[in-house]
Amino acid sequence: MLSDQERQTLDEVQRRFVTEDPRFAASFNRVGPGASSYTVRWVPRWAYTTAMFVAAAFGVLMLIAGAPGTALAVAALATAISLLRPRRNQTGRRES
Repeated sequence: MLSDQERQTLDEVQRRFVTEDPRFAASFNRVGPGASSYTVRWVPRWAYTTAMFVAAAFGVLMLIAGAPGTALAVAALATAISLLRPRRNQTGRRES
């Protein structure tokens, strides 16, 4: 929670933003898919599949080499890649 003085300062800063650059101020109100600057739309879908395959193969190789800790880390990486991969919705379009 903000104190009254902090709230007044924030309101004043917001008013200045709206007055000086309305488009910049409005950009803070956008929420939803694509609003984040961290979307990775340029990565082709096959790149995720290839990265998961390489990570899984490297994990198996690490198990054979006797490095279970590294194999576990690579398995976590493959899981993260799988979770970050963009999904397709019912219409066949990508979701973020």
